[in-house]
Amino acid sequence: MDPEISVACAEEDVSEILGNLIDNASNWATGVIAISARIEGSTVAIVVEDDGPSIAPATISDAFLPGKRLDETVPGDGFGLSIAGELAQLYGGSIRHSKAATSGPRC
Repeated sequence: MDPEISVACAEEDVSEILGNLIDNASNWATGVIAISARIEGSTVAIVVEDDGPSIAPATISDAFLPGKRLDETVPGDGFGLSIAGELAQLYGGSIRHSKAATSGPRC
């Protein structure tokens, strides 16, 4: 990442957002997690990508509901993605999910 990229958010909020996204990726990755950032116009896109299975398109919105867990076999309480999404929205941002080229989520 370019060290000159910055975001207009409180440090602890950026840490909370990225921590939750990276924690989610580490729960599902089979071996690779990639994190990158780039400037897109007046915004910054931070991409957290893993090589694990992707979330089914029909359940993506459920994954961001508070307390909702799509798979009870992995550790977690179901609040990480909802917290990350709410914090991003507070700053005028968003979290999008898409299937990564390496097969897995891209948040």
